[in-house]
Amino acid sequence: MIEPSYRCQIYRDRAGEWRWRWRAGNNRVVADSGEGYSSRDAAWRAADSARRAVVRLPTRRLVRVARAPRPLLGVSPRSGGAR
Repeated sequence: MIEPSYRCQIYRDRAGEWRWRWRAGNNRVVADSGEGYSSRDAAWRAADSARRAVVRLPTRRLVRVARAPRPLLGVSPRSGGAR
C-alpha cells in the first residue's frame, strides 16, 4: 500500500488571522485549525503539534495561499445539496 502524502497549508483568513489545514494526497482537507493565530509561526507550531499528536505524517510546507477559500453559494451544509 502506498502511504498518502500530506501537506500543510498556512493561510490568512478574512479577519487577518493565521490558520492551518492539513490536506491528503487527494487534496481533501483532513484537519484544520478551528481557530485563528496571531502569527504565521504560531499557526505552523500548532499544525505541527497536531500532526505529532495524531500520527507521524511526512511534512511539506506550501509556500503561500493567497486568501481563505470562498464558501460555496447555494449549498446548504445540512442537506449537502443545493437549496
